[in-house]
Amino acid sequence: MEGSSKLVDRGGSLKTKDNARSAHELAMPSGSSSATFVRDHEEGTETEPEEGFSKPMSRRLEAVVIPVSSQGKPSSKKAIGKQKQLTPKSQSATPSIPSPSKSRRPTSSKLSTPASTRFRQYYEDDNSDSDYSSSDSSHSSEESDVPKRSRDKDSAAKDSMKPTLTPIVNRVVQGFFNLKFRVAELDSGKKPGKSQWKSMKYDVHKGNPEKVEFENELESEDNKVYYKSVILDGERYKIGDIVMVQPGEDARKGRQKNFASDAAQSVNDYANKYWFIRIRYFYEEFDRKSGRLRMFHGQWFEHGSKTFLQQTSHSRALYLTNSCGDAPLSSIYRKCDVKFPKLGEQEEEDDHDSDGDQFFCQYVWDDNKDLSFLDLPSEEQITEDLAFAPAYRACHSCVLEERAEFFKEVQYSKENGCVSHYGIDYHVDDFIYLRPSGKEQSDLLEKAQIVKILPPGSNSSPKLIVRKMNNPERKSNLDEHLLEFSKATETVSFEDVNGKFYVARYSQTSEKLPKWIREDDHFFVDKNTSLSQCSQCLDDHKKLLEKRKNVGPPLRALELFSGAGGLGSGLDASGYVKTVAAVEWDKHAAETYKTNHPQTAVFCQDVNKLLHDISNDENVQSLPRGGKTRRFPRPGDIDLISGGPPCQAFSMANHHPKENDIRATLPFSQLSFTEMYLPPYFLLENVVGILNFRLRGVLKGRSLSGGIKHGVFKLIVRTLMALGYQVHVKVLQAANYGAPQGRQRVIFLAAKQGLKIPDFPIPTHVFRANNHKLLENDDLILYKPTRSPDDSRSFAPFRTVSCSEAIGDLAGFDWENPHRTIKATDKDKLEAKIRSKSLPSFPAGPRNKLPGFETCEYAHSPMNAYQKLVREDMEDEVKEHVTPTFSEHIIECSTTVPLQPRASHLDIPERLHRKKKKDPQPIFYGRLDGNECFKTAMTRCAPNTKASYLLHFSQKRMLTVREYARAQGFPDRYTFMKSYTVYEANLAYKQIGNAVPVPLALALGKSLGDALVVEREREEERERKGSAYVDRRDEDENEGSERSVEV
Repeated sequence: MEGSSKLVDRGGSLKTKDNARSAHELAMPSGSSSATFVRDHEEGTETEPEEGFSKPMSRRLEAVVIPVSSQGKPSSKKAIGKQKQLTPKSQSATPSIPSPSKSRRPTSSKLSTPASTRFRQYYEDDNSDSDYSSSDSSHSSEESDVPKRSRDKDSAAKDSMKPTLTPIVNRVVQGFFNLKFRVAELDSGKKPGKSQWKSMKYDVHKGNPEKVEFENELESEDNKVYYKSVILDGERYKIGDIVMVQPGEDARKGRQKNFASDAAQSVNDYANKYWFIRIRYFYEEFDRKSGRLRMFHGQWFEHGSKTFLQQTSHSRALYLTNSCGDAPLSSIYRKCDVKFPKLGEQEEEDDHDSDGDQFFCQYVWDDNKDLSFLDLPSEEQITEDLAFAPAYRACHSCVLEERAEFFKEVQYSKENGCVSHYGIDYHVDDFIYLRPSGKEQSDLLEKAQIVKILPPGSNSSPKLIVRKMNNPERKSNLDEHLLEFSKATETVSFEDVNGKFYVARYSQTSEKLPKWIREDDHFFVDKNTSLSQCSQCLDDHKKLLEKRKNVGPPLRALELFSGAGGLGSGLDASGYVKTVAAVEWDKHAAETYKTNHPQTAVFCQDVNKLLHDISNDENVQSLPRGGKTRRFPRPGDIDLISGGPPCQAFSMANHHPKENDIRATLPFSQLSFTEMYLPPYFLLENVVGILNFRLRGVLKGRSLSGGIKHGVFKLIVRTLMALGYQVHVKVLQAANYGAPQGRQRVIFLAAKQGLKIPDFPIPTHVFRANNHKLLENDDLILYKPTRSPDDSRSFAPFRTVSCSEAIGDLAGFDWENPHRTIKATDKDKLEAKIRSKSLPSFPAGPRNKLPGFETCEYAHSPMNAYQKLVREDMEDEVKEHVTPTFSEHIIECSTTVPLQPRASHLDIPERLHRKKKKDPQPIFYGRLDGNECFKTAMTRCAPNTKASYLLHFSQKRMLTVREYARAQGFPDRYTFMKSYTVYEANLAYKQIGNAVPVPLALALGKSLGDALVVEREREEERERKGSAYVDRRDEDENEGSERSVEV
């Protein structure tokens, strides 16, 4: 009897050793053991930040009769298993992609708009500044807006604003926009691959096979006999063949819903009706209850339309997954021919053939944590890994899953006096992080040194005797990197351990100290402290530091949409990146970048015109520096393309969305530069709203509906893969990396195939981060980064940098209250007199100079690590500690708000506020809490800006330009103002608000550096082996269409 079989779930990461971020990333949870036809998947957690659900991991298939049409093509049939019947969708049911020329809205209304005005609208903020900024900002009449950029010729502006794409990018995105693109031809000769698809005619199994013949017996084990091949009704199947099977029940209900959803329907009928799996081995089992079971074990593929790419996927793209499982031979429908292109080989053009039965596979789809598309494992890697598996049941996924389970388990070695977990060895005298032991829900890691390791009990993990380390209790010069030992020891469970750190002895005045603590997980004790360390671990760490030091020249970066330079500043500060060229359309921001980055060539250009010009070999020159200009970099000159396209179209604060918003094309301008330069690495950042932005949506009221949800997000990933890049995505919170500001950003990191893709940085500072759910019909989640794979919380070794810690060393001052509406009382006069003894006050009305200090001394020496960092290379004075001037009404409202955390317009007399009713939402005149971080920085700054908290936490005024710059992590040497005018001050706030927080960019730069270290190690390994890089997918060329992996 042939039928279903009980089996053990299997699953595991398909990351190679080099691709793994660390041993932590190799740990994947195992699944249930009750499914019949099992496809494992890693467990997911939480749709809310802290609490969550778990993803079922298995798929189930049963042996059934599979009807076929008389022509041998797939026909509508009943789904296998217990799920509801999935009626195959016809071509008409597939969401159509209208021609770009068929616009949903008439555009004639735009014809009367001058092109120069439209050019400004292309880049300007459309009343939306950031994810949480306001569209209604009531500034005083004396405030100046940024002037419109003038154009000598209206036609020149019209030509500049025309979206320009390169050939491959255009091929991918055309049809998803109701816009016409100008295509920049390239001289590289690398053009989109022409369609060369051929139909492969294989036998189709109309039902349970009438004749089953196993061939080449390999081994017998536990009532199972393993075979190398099998013949089903005359069709031979062997190890390595890829087959289509009829879908059954998927225990991951989200994935099952996505499979049937409209958005996931491909023009390819096979993709909509079948699952794809690669045979790893065959076996026959004799079971008393079920009888004779004829099975195979395989590794799953996912069609691109069933990933989050959905309708943007290539119709013939399959992606290898990290899941495997068992299936009855009778579930096989037919063979499937799959091409495995070589590294860097151009994908063939999509022919959108509904009956196309030939596919290609270039990447591994990993939807565990990063939602990534990574390189396929090399044949050399697979061979090495399979050395640990029996030859008769050699499955790479099984090996990786078993390895992950091994790393996940706590391993104790009495002989070596060592405990290992997630690939990290812990010895006596090592310094370790401990998850917080207090009852309060703190995410701040405790620090300790291992004194003794106690063997594990029969049902418990090892215990550790530790001496905890704390920050010294002193009121001045507090640096969280400085530790001291407690006197007593404690016993803790090894389950509380959360990684290692390193300690050295330094004086706080040592010139070498800043270099030491700049590295992550580095602390210090007083130079007179007795210190013992594990020599083995310390030597290994010194070798790593030496590798980082000698990794080679920094990556040469081209930064697009550079703004004032937050991203470039942070990347360059890492030492692994050198921004050689920056492109920024806004002339004021371009000048700021040029002033603060003397080694960078700055080009004040529109990216679309620039792309068109350089593709036509026009001589493009930078802004002059010392009377000299520099040419624009050429292909081969760039190792990294980075940038943050203007976010106004995607921002959740955009209260005036548009159909066919031309600004939504700017990420693809950056991708077009990537096609032109083909750098090893790529980085794109943007607001969280880019995840949900709809393409081809219809404006209903004040929101877009219909169209392709997550359209831009999907197309960015899809385009990167078409260009030959691995890619993964995550939402990072700037406060988790030392920025004194809550600011979420979506980060796309990509690396050319064959390279180590940079990992996302792990949190260094405590701040509550969020997970982000994708696709309403699936359970895919963009998980927040954590320090360990079994963490659900954002544990970190440092506290959040608060407002007072960030700016507390800057000179204080108040605005003078004009008391125009409410006359000053005796109490008001007394308070002003008392405050004037310690704080100067300045008139801030429209006819006055900018209140504050153009240049002033610091209030005191640096009090913490953040103040030390931003004051590097500074003397005793700081500049641009000023605010704009405002109307007397705004000044009176601002100075009347109580000096209490989060006070606002709700706490001032009602007659001061122009609203008839003091509504609780939105907030105006918000005052910061000095013990918390800054709110998300905006580009339009005034106390009466809606939903803003811009009033100083302890002084009666708004934040100054310098304080605002510190909120974004800019060093004090960074200048923004050419002169001290309201106009220049407002320009400075705008440039700062548009920037990427420098500490976040610094963390990303370090991640790029770690990837370079891995690449250097790979090169050394290849040199030791004396061979060039072996292509990882040119397998079995002589086998024709029947591809297999020989073990």
